[in-house]
Amino acid sequence: MVGNTYLEGTYSEIYPNISQDEAGLQKLFLQFSFPGGIPSHASPETPGSIHEGGELGYSLSHSFGAVFDNPDLVVACVVGDGEAETGPLATAWHSNKFLDPATDGAVLPILHLNGYKISNPPSSRVSLARNWNSYSAATGGRPISSRVTSPS
Repeated sequence: MVGNTYLEGTYSEIYPNISQDEAGLQKLFLQFSFPGGIPSHASPETPGSIHEGGELGYSLSHSFGAVFDNPDLVVACVVGDGEAETGPLATAWHSNKFLDPATDGAVLPILHLNGYKISNPPSSRVSLARNWNSYSAATGGRPISSRVTSPS
């Protein structure tokens, strides 16, 4: 998110000392994910962010909140399999019951089952992949699945 806002110019508008040139880019790189600098994840200092990060399970809730506040908005929310194991996220899947996408905006949840999380493999990867269609239908969704076997 930091890279995106820098490239499109918003970051430099808010932080003019990070200019849109080689010197500004060097300053951005030096402060990125460094003590006293800026976090590597979306944080309150990042233009356009609504979630600090560092806690798992709230991405979908924040996405629905953004849509409830902005009825013309469509939000694509990527949920990793590590986050999919959390209680807050399990509850957030039901938020679609409070939303009519025809009049209230829409949230497009994207479940990314890559088999990684910070400390160890997620336990849900196998069961979610196997049972996702049933679970999604039970919460009111209509899943579309795709599989990438090689990232290249």
